[in-house]
Amino acid sequence: MMKSEGGQFWTGPRKSIFIYFQRQPLNQYMKSDGMMKPDLSRENRRHHRSSTILVLLMFIISAMPISSASDGSDHGNQDLMPAQDVVAIFDSANEVTTITWRNIKTANTNPEIFEELWDAKYHVYRYSEPINETNIASADFVKTVLACDKDSDDDGINESYLNAFDCKGTGEVGDHPGHTHVIQHLAGETGEFYYAVQTENRTGAKYFDPAASSTTDGIDETTSPLRSPFRVAAEYNPISGQTTISWINYNDIALPGAAINHSGLDAYSINVWLTTEAVTRENGKDLDFNLYENGGDLLAELSPGTNEYVYTIPPSTSNRVSYYSVTYNLPNFSTPGVVYHDTRFLSNNSMQDGISEDNTPPTHVTGVSASFQGFSNGTGTTTIEWEENPSESNEVYQVWVSATSFNNTSNQGVRKIADVLETGNAKGYESYDLPIGTLGDAVYCVVIVDQYGQSDTEVNPQSCSTPVQENAFANWVAEPTNIVGEYLGDGKTRISWTDQIGAEGETYMVWRANYQVSAGEWQAQEDLMTMKCQVPDGVQECIFDVTYDGIGVVPPQITSHYFVTSKARYGLNMAEFEYRGLSPDNHVVVIEDIKSPNKVIMSNFQISSQDKTLELSWQRPQEPQGTVSVYRNLGTPFTDLNSVYYIDDPGWELVESDIAIPSDGVYQTYMMDLEDAVQRVAWYAVIVTDEYNNSDTELYVGTGSNTQEVNEDTLGPDITFRLLDEDNVKVETNSLTKGDYTIRVEASENLATEPMINITSSSGESISAGIQRMALVASNAENPDKGPEYAFSLDITASIDAGNIRIEISLDDVYDNGRIHLFENFSIDGQDPKIVIYSPSSSSEGSKYLYGNDIKLVGGITDDVEIASAKVKFLRNYGTSNSVNEPWRNITGLVKSEDNREWAFEMEYASGNFEYGSHQVTVRAIDVAGNEKEYSVVFVVDWCRHREDGITVCEYENPVAEVPETIYLEPSYSDAPYTIVWAVSGVSLFSIIVAVIVIITAMSAPKKKKTDEEEDNWMSEFIGTSAEPDMDSITNTQSKEQSKPASNDEDEDDPFDTVNKLERKTRPKKQEIVVDDDDEDDDDDDDFGFDDDVVETPKKRPRKRPAARKPASRKVAKRKAVKRDDD
Repeated sequence: MMKSEGGQFWTGPRKSIFIYFQRQPLNQYMKSDGMMKPDLSRENRRHHRSSTILVLLMFIISAMPISSASDGSDHGNQDLMPAQDVVAIFDSANEVTTITWRNIKTANTNPEIFEELWDAKYHVYRYSEPINETNIASADFVKTVLACDKDSDDDGINESYLNAFDCKGTGEVGDHPGHTHVIQHLAGETGEFYYAVQTENRTGAKYFDPAASSTTDGIDETTSPLRSPFRVAAEYNPISGQTTISWINYNDIALPGAAINHSGLDAYSINVWLTTEAVTRENGKDLDFNLYENGGDLLAELSPGTNEYVYTIPPSTSNRVSYYSVTYNLPNFSTPGVVYHDTRFLSNNSMQDGISEDNTPPTHVTGVSASFQGFSNGTGTTTIEWEENPSESNEVYQVWVSATSFNNTSNQGVRKIADVLETGNAKGYESYDLPIGTLGDAVYCVVIVDQYGQSDTEVNPQSCSTPVQENAFANWVAEPTNIVGEYLGDGKTRISWTDQIGAEGETYMVWRANYQVSAGEWQAQEDLMTMKCQVPDGVQECIFDVTYDGIGVVPPQITSHYFVTSKARYGLNMAEFEYRGLSPDNHVVVIEDIKSPNKVIMSNFQISSQDKTLELSWQRPQEPQGTVSVYRNLGTPFTDLNSVYYIDDPGWELVESDIAIPSDGVYQTYMMDLEDAVQRVAWYAVIVTDEYNNSDTELYVGTGSNTQEVNEDTLGPDITFRLLDEDNVKVETNSLTKGDYTIRVEASENLATEPMINITSSSGESISAGIQRMALVASNAENPDKGPEYAFSLDITASIDAGNIRIEISLDDVYDNGRIHLFENFSIDGQDPKIVIYSPSSSSEGSKYLYGNDIKLVGGITDDVEIASAKVKFLRNYGTSNSVNEPWRNITGLVKSEDNREWAFEMEYASGNFEYGSHQVTVRAIDVAGNEKEYSVVFVVDWCRHREDGITVCEYENPVAEVPETIYLEPSYSDAPYTIVWAVSGVSLFSIIVAVIVIITAMSAPKKKKTDEEEDNWMSEFIGTSAEPDMDSITNTQSKEQSKPASNDEDEDDPFDTVNKLERKTRPKKQEIVVDDDDEDDDDDDDFGFDDDVVETPKKRPRKRPAARKPASRKVAKRKAVKRDDD
């Protein structure tokens, strides 16, 4: 026989026909290994249908009558009735093995052999090896089956096998259909097994033919191991209405290495199931994966490791029997991408006995009543009766009691006194013996608890009795004694008493009535009495406010009746009970006066600013024995005239109390001192108190009221001071310069007259011409936030001595409060600073500065107060269109006096920084008062040189006239211009010859040997300047004293001495003549003898020259480059 993965089908003892079916991968949507079947996808439903058709085909084929390989006849000795066609098929999905065989269908030598089948038996064996006559004794016995039960109807057609021929195993209708036995395997089995069927006849003799009655090929019987929880149990709590399901997880008892994954993608999860019947291996695969609340069986899906689940059963669940089971979801356990479910329920992971769940409370008890019977010894018994509920069985009746009515057994003060089992009678009852000393009302209620322990904490009013008064306190008095009442005045009454005995922790209440009320009247109408106060045990008195409960105006006197009751706990665990017997001794009458006196009417007030006093007056109250109190409020107590205000409101303070009321007169006055230097609005109120200390504390506003608004003013007016300049802009500095100013003040209140102002200097000189009256410029009467404004004009001239000034302003308000304001923080400085510049000298004096020499800025600044700053700037090329105005810069080289009134300065500037021409230097000085002074000097910078004729020529004062620009024509060779050109060319040639002669003549003069350094100074000698020229001599600006003949020493020091010497000097005329530079320099040095390191060639203004003179201009440029080496 051949082995297959899915199973096998044996068709005969010798030759077999097999139908193989491939084991399909299990997924979460297929029945597999006895698993549950959830909703199927389209693809899996198609796959499922294919598998179903295959299985059905297998069973159809197995039911077909199969003969031997040739004719399907019996095998073995038919007289020994061997089992025929033994086939064993293992179903891996359900983990069962099905063994089938049939009876013989032909007789051998014994025609009565079919009758013997009635008494024959078949014994089924299982073994791990092929079974034969030798090892069958070692094989595992499986089952014993009757060969042909005479009284059986196995085929469903014959009523019995009374006809022996019907026991033939032909498989035809009317004959025996054959035998089938199914073996359900345990979890975790594995191996290859063989099956055999042994025949036992009526005598007990056993016969086994391996060739006819056994399987020749083993079948693989492998079952899945257990992967499910263990020992599922459930317990229902009727109090909470919850069922707790518990289990032992597989991993808790698994061997090392055998645990299932509890984390990651392969982590298991837990399914909790709820069914109405026990779940077994047979029906476990039919569990519905839909949630229980949606009609399925799945109650919850839990995380790994959970071993308990608490389930709250739905409301109104009644007498439900529930079965709980637990399984695992195992992703990728047997097949990747498939969730494996072990629903074989082989580990006690399903409840086989259901649990009763019931959260529907039974119906309420009715017909509850309670009655009390007291005894002479002070004890008593209360009997409670109710009607039992015939619809319940094994119920319990709970009796609850409280001092007041209640609707829930969990209410405070409610306690249970008895649990009474059902009697089966129509009524149940309970007798409750009260402890001695019990006193009070009691309400009894009865609650039913059904056999499941279910009850309702809510109490129906029909389940309660009416209040019953229980009195086991007969030997003591339940009221206080010795009651005394007294009116204290001030609207207060005091009631005192002696505490009762026989109780502890009692509370005493004082009640008031308009007459002596009886206990019966009070019980019938509780509003006849009003509780005035409540105090604990041991106080024994109560003081309270007296109120009038009547209608209309309060009478002058009130007659009040007072009673005192007590409330105590008179029994164990009993609520407090107030005894209201109102015995005649528990009563006192008090006469009370709570009528408030009439309010006063305030009239007027007087303020004396000189004496700093306030006099209030009001109409005299008609309370000869009373007193008056004066109150004050410095805030705004009456913000809403529609509201009611009292003297106890925040902000009111007592000024004076217990002011006696005079016996006669229309008005009463009160004089009080005012605080000095205050200016405020205050409210005053007058309150009258009678001899019983009654007073009306309500306040009124307006005419005829008991309040008065008073403007308390003992402070002179304040002012806001501003000093404005002539542009009406506020002056921010304290130093005032000359100009027109305006002093402007704003008074803090209205004044009696205009303010007076007096301004004096520090020397006592009057600046304002004495005391002057300021002018009103704005009354601001319609602006409550501003006061009147006044102004005074102040003119500061340069004639006013510098120094501090004193401004004194005096004001008087309408209450004759005067005040003087002094301002001494201003000073006057009306004089500008004075500036003198000693150098440079003004060009108007004929002085000039040679180009290349330094220009010294020397001068001084003086001020009558103090100098603040000094700056200087230059205006280059003064008086020309090319002028450049430099920015102001601070003067350096300052020497300051100690009082900072005199500054001297000296600064140097290189004249080479200035082009030759006129320039202006300006010095600005500012003093601390802001007075500003500027002083300017125009000076000349020029470039001078000696001419051949001995005259000094300066570039700026007498410049060489520029040659007009040549106009070029284009005539023909025969035109007159060309004729002129030929003539000019001849003249030019002659000029060149003359120029050469002049140069040779100049070079023939006596020479003086010079050093190399001196040879470069021919230009300086040519110009006729030296390193230190005499500026006065050159510029011809010396004073008269300087024009006198000077000494020989001074002549020797004059750098411009050579300027006045008449010496012959030559200068180059044409650039075309080539002359050696060194020789030419030597010649110049011999002729002039000046040092070229001293004089710099000036920057010349550009000017247009004719084309013929362009070589000469290049030569000048060459000299400029040579002479600026020092720079």
